Amino acid sequence: MIPLYGHTHFIAGLLQYVDAVRFGDFEALARIESAASGWWFPTLDRGAGALLHFAVDHGRLSMVKFLVEERKVEVNQRDKSTGWTPLHRCAYVVHYRHAPYFEIFEYLLSRGADPNLVSYCDNVYDTRGGLKALDLVVKKGDGWGDGEVAEKVAQLIAKYDQTPKKGDYVYTGPPFGTFFFFF
Repeated sequence: MIPLYGHTHFIAGLLQYVDAVRFGDFEALARIESAASGWWFPTLDRGAGALLHFAVDHGRLSMVKFLVEERKVEVNQRDKSTGWTPLHRCAYVVHYRHAPYFEIFEYLLSRGADPNLVSYCDNVYDTRGGLKALDLVVKKGDGWGDGEVAEKVAQLIAKYDQTPKKGDYVYTGPPFGTFFFFF
């Protein structure tokens, strides 16, 4: 077990766990999970999203597949602050060409991600409540024609329209793993 000496060490460990996903570091992820069995779990959301959200944000297709197929994470998990699912987050950045966002978007759809789930506005910084994934796609991204990105996303959504959708999920577990800290 990773020694936990208080809040500072927990936060450092949590950041290492999230960084392993963000950087696609499978070895680090395995080390952390084996050292702290039962403590780290992939659906933990302290407000910014869960591991799948971070893997999507950083364009880590192999990590997305690993989390969905091996860790059995919820593809329609909403982040606590905005209600965005991993598909919402992917739609928001799908126009960037430096990472395989279209492939991630399609993969999530193929695994039951629901493009019709609507976000909610739960904090003062996000005024984009009530939006579906397609609503978050830019009108014109760098190197894309006007409406081209949205059209391609809409085609992917139509392609997977008959795929059974997974349920809506919001993390409701403890905020720091399997027990609480008292400071």
